[in-house]
Amino acid sequence: MYGLIIRIAFVLIVSAQLVLFSCASVLCKGNDCNVEEPRSDSVKSELHYDPELSYKTLLLAAVTVDNVHPQRCLDKSLPSSKFQLQTFVRKKCDFFSDNCAGYIAVSHPLKAIVIAFRGTTTLTQIIAEGLTMMNLEDFLDGKVNSYFKTGFESLWPGMEKKVKSLVSDNPQYQVWVTGHSLGAALASVTSTWLAHDNIVPRENIILYTFGSPRVGDYKYAQHHDKLIKNSWRVVNYDDIVPHIPPLN
Repeated sequence: MYGLIIRIAFVLIVSAQLVLFSCASVLCKGNDCNVEEPRSDSVKSELHYDPELSYKTLLLAAVTVDNVHPQRCLDKSLPSSKFQLQTFVRKKCDFFSDNCAGYIAVSHPLKAIVIAFRGTTTLTQIIAEGLTMMNLEDFLDGKVNSYFKTGFESLWPGMEKKVKSLVSDNPQYQVWVTGHSLGAALASVTSTWLAHDNIVPRENIILYTFGSPRVGDYKYAQHHDKLIKNSWRVVNYDDIVPHIPPLN
């Protein structure tokens, strides 16, 4: 019964989040939607929370909502950064035929490659996530939520080649991984895989997530923290999503 209550609460809360975060996509619509960027394009390499970089990655996460004109959205969100879209991937990731999505872009002025993932987009996707909330599957040295693992495994084959090519061509570039809610969970799993599989030098990986649910078990969390030192999980404490699934 308790598990059912948690699942219902998850559906209701994420539904509200979906509406709110979708509002961020208006910055990518129309002609009068330029957003003021942080004043500096410099990216600090020290391992501390960087508000400017956090803001940039939040805008980059919002770009995922616009799957029609993502390049235009990038141009309007961070105009001076000159992010160039490399690929936008959408793949079925649940039994309702909902899609998970993400994109890859590169900014030569910032010397940064971004991998960003979209959050939940439909009511059926919310339901599917709720139904699988307590299901864990093996991933590397721990276990992660089965929906997040399926989402990663659906998207990564369409992203892997481009990521490896960009890293090979630009070995000194940082790799920013980001996402909101479901996208945040996919970003966590992806960043861990990038480091574990030696696709990107660990010191070059920076993870900023927003409103992320708990991705996996304690062993996964330990493994993630061991591999990804520059990892930041930005949450509102009063938001229920970062507190689910429950620890016990």
